[in-house]
Amino acid sequence: MKRPWLLTQVGQRTSMLASISLSALLLLALFLQDALVEGPRHSVAEIDRTDISECVVLECGRIQALGGLEPESIDVTAGQFVNTIRIEFVNHGRLVGEREIWLELRDSSGKWLEAGRTKLNLNPKGKTFVEFGFVQNVSAIRAGVLSLQY
Repeated sequence: MKRPWLLTQVGQRTSMLASISLSALLLLALFLQDALVEGPRHSVAEIDRTDISECVVLECGRIQALGGLEPESIDVTAGQFVNTIRIEFVNHGRLVGEREIWLELRDSSGKWLEAGRTKLNLNPKGKTFVEFGFVQNVSAIRAGVLSLQY
């Protein structure tokens, strides 16, 4: 009776060569995944103070300069001394890192009222939000135009 092919010396050499080739191919795929997908997610560029883009907060859509970050909702909470503006984002690009963003409040005629800046902590999972503290009253904030600068 003839031995099975994989138990022969040629069969064992061939299977070892195939497994080594497959391992090398999978390692190459792992390095490409890290370089092309994971690397850009972890490199969040700081704000360029000489070239600042801006948009009205809920009209921004996906912000491509921030990896597809999209403002989802605004919540204004009255406080005793400072009113809090909380903006929630959808992190479509699943960025990881920290980025400074600015928020500017203007009234309906375009007159500047107040501005603030804060750090946005980006995580691939969970809620991504920022909070700004403004001293303008809540009705002025709700009636005004909030511009996100990035």
